[in-house]
Amino acid sequence: MKTNYLLFLLSFYVCIPPVNAQVESYQKVFAPEIKTCMGTLLDSLDQASLLLGKAIPGPNLSVYALHYLEDYDPELEIQSSNYLYFDPSPGFPLNSPWLIRNLVKKVDNKIFFSTQWLASTTLISYFNENTLDSWIHNPANIFNGSPPVNGFSTQSFSITDSGIFQLFKNDGVEKKVYQAFISEDGEVQSTKVHTLDITGERFAVVDAIYNKQTQTTLLICDTNPFDPTDTILESYVLEIDESGEILKAKRIEGLKVSQLIIDDVNGGYYICGESQEYIAISGNASDMALLKLDQDLNVQWSDVYYGDYFDFKRCTIQLLPNGDIVLAYSTFGAFPVILARVDVDRSVLWEKGYPLFEPEIDVASDGSLYLTSNYSFDDFGDLYQEVTLCKTDTLGDISNCEVFPSCLQKAVIKLSAADFVYQTEELNSVVPNYGELSFESVQIESAYACNIPPSPRPIFELPDTLCIESEVSLENLANLHAHGIEWTVSESGNDSLWVDSLSFNYSFDQVGAYTVKQSVWFLGCRHDHEELVYVLNEPIADIEIAEGDTCQGPPLQLVAYSDQPIDMADWGDGQHSEIFWVEESGQYAVRISNSYCETVDSMDIYFVVDDVEQLYTLPTDTVLCADELPYVLIPQSDSTLLYNMGGEGDTLFNIYSAGNYLVEATFRGCTYEKDFNLTVQGACPLEIYIPNVFSPNSDGVNDLFRAYGDSFALLDMKIFDRWGTCLYQNSGESAVWDGRSEGKKLGAGNYVYLISVENFRTGQIEEYRGNVMLFR
Repeated sequence: MKTNYLLFLLSFYVCIPPVNAQVESYQKVFAPEIKTCMGTLLDSLDQASLLLGKAIPGPNLSVYALHYLEDYDPELEIQSSNYLYFDPSPGFPLNSPWLIRNLVKKVDNKIFFSTQWLASTTLISYFNENTLDSWIHNPANIFNGSPPVNGFSTQSFSITDSGIFQLFKNDGVEKKVYQAFISEDGEVQSTKVHTLDITGERFAVVDAIYNKQTQTTLLICDTNPFDPTDTILESYVLEIDESGEILKAKRIEGLKVSQLIIDDVNGGYYICGESQEYIAISGNASDMALLKLDQDLNVQWSDVYYGDYFDFKRCTIQLLPNGDIVLAYSTFGAFPVILARVDVDRSVLWEKGYPLFEPEIDVASDGSLYLTSNYSFDDFGDLYQEVTLCKTDTLGDISNCEVFPSCLQKAVIKLSAADFVYQTEELNSVVPNYGELSFESVQIESAYACNIPPSPRPIFELPDTLCIESEVSLENLANLHAHGIEWTVSESGNDSLWVDSLSFNYSFDQVGAYTVKQSVWFLGCRHDHEELVYVLNEPIADIEIAEGDTCQGPPLQLVAYSDQPIDMADWGDGQHSEIFWVEESGQYAVRISNSYCETVDSMDIYFVVDDVEQLYTLPTDTVLCADELPYVLIPQSDSTLLYNMGGEGDTLFNIYSAGNYLVEATFRGCTYEKDFNLTVQGACPLEIYIPNVFSPNSDGVNDLFRAYGDSFALLDMKIFDRWGTCLYQNSGESAVWDGRSEGKKLGAGNYVYLISVENFRTGQIEEYRGNVMLFR
């Protein structure tokens, strides 16, 4: 039974070929003049059509032409597209390069898109790709100037079974949604405004989906996605009938909605969007949320999907016939997209990651993923402007292009929907058609290419051994496009941590064994690489004199020593040896290495033997009498030296007796000797002064005659005239003559004195005889 069943299925498959068979997967880039892809449109058969922008030089600036590439065939290198422009002004293109805000939608063969081509003008356009019927409207005219032209606004489209085109546009200032019903020929049939009682200050229209089963339109809005200061995450889901009446209105707190799809099998709706409910655990700024709503727009369950260092940017989902959900979740930068398939229990069955730069993402009905990016990578991994279109197969693979592992995690969160109050008011306006599009066939080129940058890796190289105080800097690592980077340096349980550093700079200031680890997060997965580094102390260098003496003169042998094995000893002479011979005075240095660390020691060598005579001097040998003792010996030198004599060190020495004395001087570790001889010749002669003239005239100057000096005692003084007559005699300290004899002044003239003294040095009595001249 089982075999027959399989054969039957196989036969059925072979006999009935698939309709509109497509290339399962591809990656192609468009010609360089194509600068932007403004929208990827998928029909019911998952055939892709594209709106492409091409720069056209103008008189003042470059502007964009808009091309519609219908049913893109990746097997063709060149194919036709329609160049869209205004009629009757084909020279005025539809878009400007700095103000492109667009929303593109395709229902059957009907194409709707919105462009902002001037600072204050937004246009909505329609054309039928089969008939090329078209029209253009200015929403400001549709709603009679509301919403205000200068207010921030977004819009979305849907089309009913009756072929009525619905335009939804938010106010941007007040909390209002404007709705217009437009026929396929461009006639505005009616307009309404819905005023919402919501908490957010500003909100945006995100998408509108027509439900064929209920014949209602689901409109989803959220808080302003372009205001980074608005931290409120709220989404609003409105179910609106074909007359424009709101049937249900729900607010979901904690969610910023991105997409809503209809569950045609079980009823209800699936929503994906942005959540911050789990960021305390995920560590991201926000994560992706997946919700199921029942037909009354109540939340049946809500999950969060997240990857480490994988902040939410956008998401898209698709429901497969077996109940599985295919979700695409993207972040910022390169390698930003994860495609995953989850089963009915919302468990991840498989997942894969992709390398394009911040692409638009669309999941087809069969679960394949379309990625459209306006940038590619060159051979160096740098960005340049080039449109890339990529399609995976239903297993997430791309033919001849690399895809990557990813690591999504799932957790349950609790989100709920609550009713909110609204009011609906009908507007009356008659709007003329703003214009229509003209079409011109042009050729578009594309080619297969897998231009992707190198995937981020944690690898790096470090020396296995370093010297203490070594500073290591690593640049140009393979982590450029990582979503998260973490460096850890560990030693004995102590960790140093750096987050999000493309380079590594660290100074190893302690001895030990270090583990350096880089962790990179890539598509939610963590990848680690670590290196073990031993940090050594610098060797201690020491120079010693092995042979010779600086006091005796060259040659002298120096030897380098260390506390670690010496790998190299460099004295700067080009020869590496631990021994070095010195021939002259100077400073000598050696650089010692243990293969990892280096250190330097130096020694001053001064040969002083030739300078001994000039090194220091002593007084010449000296003779003196005993009364001149002690003799003070003072060596002289231009250097600061320490002298030694008789075992005592000083800078001067007192000598108390005659003899030969040895004086030593120490200089630069050398000791030198010199002799000094002192001779003592008995007692010193008496020092006595006797004037040979005096003038006793009472003028206070030289009025008395006496003997002057010390080391003696005056015993007796006698004064005689020239005939030998004794005119004056006295003894002791009173022996002082004032020029009188027996009280009478003597006349001027020559007189003879005889003075007797006791010499204290010898103990002898000595007499001194001489002449003294008296003046009046």
